Amino acid sequence: MTCWPKCNVCVLEARIVPACRADDIKLTSSLRGTTTEQQQQQQNHRILERPDHPCLLVRVETEFGNDITVGGEVVQDAFIDDGSLGPSHKVLCELVDDDVDKAGGQYFVPIMGIDESQLDNIKSGETTLAAEGAVFLDGALQIPADAQIEYGTIDDNDGRRLRQKRRRSLSTTGTKRVLVIRVNAADTSTSATISELSNNIFGTYGDTVTMKSQYNQCSYGKLQIEPFVGRTETGVYVNGVIDVNIGNTMNGSDRTDIESAVVVAAKNKLGNLRDDYDHVMLCLPSGSSSNRWIAYAYVNSWLSVYNDRWCQKLSTQVHELAHNFGLAHSGSGGISYGDKSGMMGYSYNEDDSPKQCFNPAKSYELGWYSDKVVEWDPLSQGTWVGTIVGVSDYGNKQIANSKVVVRIDRGGNDLYLGYNREKGMNSGVKANGDQVTIVEEDEGYSKSNFIAGLNPGKRKTFSNFRNSGRTLFVDYISTDSSRNEAKVAIYFDDCVYPGCCEGSLCETAPPPPTSAPTARPTARPVSAPTRAPVPAPTRAPVPAPISIANKDIKDSPIVDPILYEMVPNPKRQRAEYVEIYNPGSTKINLSDYQICFGKGTKTTTCDQLTNNFYLGSGEYYVLCRDQVFMEENNMLPAGRICHQDAGNNFMIRHRNQRVFLQRDNSPVDTVEITNANRNREKAYVRKGGCNTADTENSNDCWQWREPAMATIYGDDDQTLSEAGVEYDIQSLPPFDFGSNETYTIGDTAGDEIFWDDVDP
Repeated sequence: MTCWPKCNVCVLEARIVPACRADDIKLTSSLRGTTTEQQQQQQNHRILERPDHPCLLVRVETEFGNDITVGGEVVQDAFIDDGSLGPSHKVLCELVDDDVDKAGGQYFVPIMGIDESQLDNIKSGETTLAAEGAVFLDGALQIPADAQIEYGTIDDNDGRRLRQKRRRSLSTTGTKRVLVIRVNAADTSTSATISELSNNIFGTYGDTVTMKSQYNQCSYGKLQIEPFVGRTETGVYVNGVIDVNIGNTMNGSDRTDIESAVVVAAKNKLGNLRDDYDHVMLCLPSGSSSNRWIAYAYVNSWLSVYNDRWCQKLSTQVHELAHNFGLAHSGSGGISYGDKSGMMGYSYNEDDSPKQCFNPAKSYELGWYSDKVVEWDPLSQGTWVGTIVGVSDYGNKQIANSKVVVRIDRGGNDLYLGYNREKGMNSGVKANGDQVTIVEEDEGYSKSNFIAGLNPGKRKTFSNFRNSGRTLFVDYISTDSSRNEAKVAIYFDDCVYPGCCEGSLCETAPPPPTSAPTARPTARPVSAPTRAPVPAPTRAPVPAPISIANKDIKDSPIVDPILYEMVPNPKRQRAEYVEIYNPGSTKINLSDYQICFGKGTKTTTCDQLTNNFYLGSGEYYVLCRDQVFMEENNMLPAGRICHQDAGNNFMIRHRNQRVFLQRDNSPVDTVEITNANRNREKAYVRKGGCNTADTENSNDCWQWREPAMATIYGDDDQTLSEAGVEYDIQSLPPFDFGSNETYTIGDTAGDEIFWDDVDP
């Protein structure tokens, strides 16, 4: 005799002994259409079916939420619910062969009578479950109390009599035939027509940005999504999308009940859904589960389900199908969907955007770039230095010896590095564009966690790496003029690259940079002296305000850089910056220099320029307050990069003061800022021909000039335009600037005020 403690149901020789109250056992679909007396009689004597095979454990990931706005984008917050809508993930049993019919035509059924914690470590789509005495009851697999439960894998069961059916491989390569089911319920239908769904998902009628195109481009053709076209086993012709009718009403219904009804109706109309198609997408009408859900998918499996309009949204389509391929979510800052740098974060209410692929951890899992992956253990292998390219340049044969993903072994929860280059199929990335991104992810089915997005000249530290007592640095050294390549170094604090390099790679590692990461700007509109000490760069990204070319600075034996330009009194103080120039013929290690402020000959505050940067001959170095703020708001012109000081402390604290450039605590150049109050918004610029550093009378070489660029807000969305951007705009904390004026930073983008266009 086998018993279920929930309602004291017992089975003796496969028949129910009526030890359970009538209202504790709901009628199954087999009882519909009978009289009440017949139902009661059948309920007390119905046969309970036992499964013939182990079931396959499959995790379901559900995205809940109402429309919210994140960074100006309408997205969905996956965890906006308070638990009343159900868990964001759960584990179901996938049935095979005749067990599907025993369960009323369902492929996936809930598991009752087992502690959910026992399913935490299963491998979705791989782990099997067999329970002694289990039966199908009310659309679920009921496991009796104290039943012996056996876990296995598909491989374990292939050779056994249980005949677990191995499905078609769900690898991330090859051609996948997809069936899309549009649903007509009793009271409403899916909003999009068959033609609209076909166009949105497959591009049948000319849509160029679709689930099909995005997977094809991100995988470089290694994964092809195609609509199922042809006749089903029941003789019905399908051209990718087909209507299925159900008798249920959507309003007030539960989404899982609607899914069950659609699966039964589709199976009756089309045949075996699991075995005849690689993936099936159910597009349900709106109205179920209070409409507070977006979509859900079965992990490492074949089925995904969408709430009406979300079946048309690119990010949702790619996201849910990626669950089918075995990917978990991409989180950031404690938000499970918070990583906006790839497709496993938020869903967006947009048909043809965002055009983006996946973060480095997910790219590693998908395996599309396996020939350009580095597996690195810094403790045993030492320093790593190399070039990382974005997925958009994976197929670029003109870039040699580049990598797409660097995986740093941490003995679990490993680090993954990638270059989130913003172009091509990744041109619409929502966050961290053109940054070296670092994420962490554990083995198996695991959510990744975003750690950092680095700009050139910035690095991320990892203290006590793997309990070694050493601090690991990930250093984004520089990028090339086209921004297609990111030079990255991985090293420890006791062997800082480029001054030190350890390990076998150092025998062939590239030397330290010999020039700044980008070409310097073109000529400033001032008089030109004789000739330049070095040839001008081959490419000037944009015309720059008040810039003087190499020919405007005379030859000089000096070996130190010089102060070159600054904006001490912009309308908004976050626009402060200081620019430094190397007029000599050799590169300069800027880590030896400090920027200082003071009065007279005395300095009051000093900040180290950088921990590791070489300024090439004829190159510029722009020191600004908040590099991330500036780049995230698209304030840099093409090819220009700003930097922060080593301690991120830089600010011009007073409008009228002396600025010092020091080496080893001794001034090598200085200038007194005067009349800043009368020159608001203007740049203080070194005159052409004044190439010699002067610690006493340098003001004779400086003049106030108008900036010649514009950075404006659009009227509609207050997004920064990219045209004519030149000045390095930065953020700063609130403080008093004197002159009876106090400036306080607010929370809105309207805090930034920018210059209008000014003719040079």
